[in-house]
Amino acid sequence: MLQFGPHSAVGRTVSRRTSTASGHPFAASYALMLLLLGSCMAPGASQRGGLNCSDPSVAPWLTICQADLPPSQRWIYGDAGEFLEINGHRMHYVDIGGQGHPVPAPVFVLLHGQPTWGYLWRNVAKRLAGCNASDFPQFDDPCDGPDQPGIARVVIPDYVGFGRSDKPPIDFDGSGATAFDYSISSHVDQLEGLLDALGLGAQNGGPELVLVAHDWGGGIGAGYLGRRPDNVAGFVCLECVMFDLPLEVWREGALGGVGEAFPGCCGFFDQLRTVQAWKYVFERHWFLEIFENWIVRGLSDAERRFYSFPFVRPRDRWGSFHFPQQLVVGEATFPNGTTMSQTDPAPPSLESLPAGMVVPSPSGVWLEMQRGRNALFRRPVPKLFLTAENGIIFPPGSPFLAAFVDAASAFPDSLTGPINVGLAGHYAQEDQPENISRAIMEWHDATFT
Repeated sequence: MLQFGPHSAVGRTVSRRTSTASGHPFAASYALMLLLLGSCMAPGASQRGGLNCSDPSVAPWLTICQADLPPSQRWIYGDAGEFLEINGHRMHYVDIGGQGHPVPAPVFVLLHGQPTWGYLWRNVAKRLAGCNASDFPQFDDPCDGPDQPGIARVVIPDYVGFGRSDKPPIDFDGSGATAFDYSISSHVDQLEGLLDALGLGAQNGGPELVLVAHDWGGGIGAGYLGRRPDNVAGFVCLECVMFDLPLEVWREGALGGVGEAFPGCCGFFDQLRTVQAWKYVFERHWFLEIFENWIVRGLSDAERRFYSFPFVRPRDRWGSFHFPQQLVVGEATFPNGTTMSQTDPAPPSLESLPAGMVVPSPSGVWLEMQRGRNALFRRPVPKLFLTAENGIIFPPGSPFLAAFVDAASAFPDSLTGPINVGLAGHYAQEDQPENISRAIMEWHDATFT
């Protein structure tokens, strides 16, 4: 197992890319949300601009300012980024790097999980993409040292319901007015549409992709891989969710011995499906409360604000609420009468939730993951498997860890790892960005150059 020690920072070269697709005019409610978040955006093609740190109408705790970030991070998340409308919903993404690399070099797509957004990847992205200070004269020392090239173009999407992407409310009355149900299949639809719009993947005549997945990014990435296997040149799993286990294993604490959040209630994963959890998510955004427990180092106040700002209103939390409702546990019977193992039926507390609320079927999650796993493990797709010392999905002795290695045994030469990135929690990008980046870069050099 590769062990990490102190090493010099990887240098980087970066160029900004302008989106060629047009956005759509803002609805009044969306414009109000952007005002509250202090964003200076105008409708049009590529929408980007500095965040408004001086607007007196913005409450101080909502303001997200460039000054809150260290100089070496401002060039990634110090502006409004880029947007494309995909299937009627605006998706935010960051698109950096890409110059000076071999052509056709694979493009890295960094996929976040729950309850985060693309910001989680900022310190890994800058190492993979590279940085050239001359591209960012407005910032002091944006590269955190001398200019050096990175290895690839990097694209970091925010899923619908997360980050700076649209957050449509759930369809309460069954009318389909929002046309988004927050299912894994719908998230895969959005990712597929975004990458197509960017012209990425061999099927689009573009460069191949390396999917780098964390948490629920594993299920979404696996879903994309299952649909578009010819577009994917490699897959990196860091504490990613893409394995099904018997219900009793989940309930016994498969994820690093997570304890009860609601004393006297039930196992952790059952808790996520209770009406109490629903109230905690919408009244307190409970996921962000427990989020920092799975990071070894402490976050700064500015970092907490960046993680919090996409979800400041309860109505913006549907995306983070729905992920746990789709945990692939137990069994489910499909409409044709077929029973597939490891898929739990609809949440048992459904009757306690708002009348008419649509909860995506975990059966669809199982199908997306199974299709993706077949594409990943039944073909010699290069795979990098990263673990963390204090991870909650792949800690030492985790049944998930054994499942991943066993699944990859059909093509053992295609698997690199497991590689332990060091002392880190589930959100290892916050604890060990250099070690994660180094492992990915070494794997990239050995695999694609």
